[in-house]
Amino acid sequence: MLIDVTRLMAWVIVMLARNFLLACLIAMAVLIDVARFVARMIVMLTGFFLGHVLLP
Repeated sequence: MLIDVTRLMAWVIVMLARNFLLACLIAMAVLIDVARFVARMIVMLTGFFLGHVLLP
């Protein structure tokens, strides 16, 4: 049983190492997209706040 678990873990590690670069690229793309969306929302909310609350 322990040997099967060790073999399974080794296979999972190999598969993760093989797909690690692809996963990193996907994660970077998602993070950049989310960061751009959040930055755009912050700019829009700041403009709304300044235009309608502070400087009516």
